[in-house]
Amino acid sequence: MLPVDPLIFFGGIDGKLPGKSLEDSQGIRDLLWRWSAPHVQGLWVNLPTMIDSFPQVRLTPEYIHELTVDSVKYYSVPSVLLEEIAQLYLAMYQILRAFQTLLGEGDRQLFAFDPEWKMLHLLAWHTNKKDILLTFVVLQRRCQVCNSHIKEYFNAMRKIFLQSDEQQSVSTLYSTRPSVRSRFGQDEAHEEVGKLLLRSDYEAEVPAAYRDGVSRNGSCRSSR
Repeated sequence: MLPVDPLIFFGGIDGKLPGKSLEDSQGIRDLLWRWSAPHVQGLWVNLPTMIDSFPQVRLTPEYIHELTVDSVKYYSVPSVLLEEIAQLYLAMYQILRAFQTLLGEGDRQLFAFDPEWKMLHLLAWHTNKKDILLTFVVLQRRCQVCNSHIKEYFNAMRKIFLQSDEQQSVSTLYSTRPSVRSRFGQDEAHEEVGKLLLRSDYEAEVPAAYRDGVSRNGSCRSSR
């Protein structure tokens, strides 16, 4: 039995979306398959399930690896978990990029998930364990926010292809999607984490045991 073409849920007929060429329709089909299909290496059954489960993961200090190089201690999230996070973020970023192309958005309008992957790099190699714990919590929250943006994009796409007024649908998305601060991502990773932790929705996710690592001046306190 052949799989159902996901384009039919967006008004597609014979493999083609309303007002789109076969080539453009194929690009959107690829996006939908990436969203709903299992990971090629078996990391998840489908991306929405993985996105929903990741914020439930609890990283504890004893789970963080320690390595001493030239008398300096470095810390890292276990490689298996780090690979899963990297694959998850890459998939979400590619989907955001695909929507950006579909809706004709500029780079400034794209949700800034983790510019230059600075926070992900911090999880892989850093000199302060508490910074890693706080960054992990922040990235879990970023994952939830990114997921909300993706769902908004899907809703906008349904409006575009299932209604007649495309411009109105896109404008509605722009009016409801939060703006991205232009400076986000320009500072060091632990400083960006500290700024995000000043927001109540991020701070609320921090376990009580780690709250003394949150500075009110917009940075993570480190004992480096």
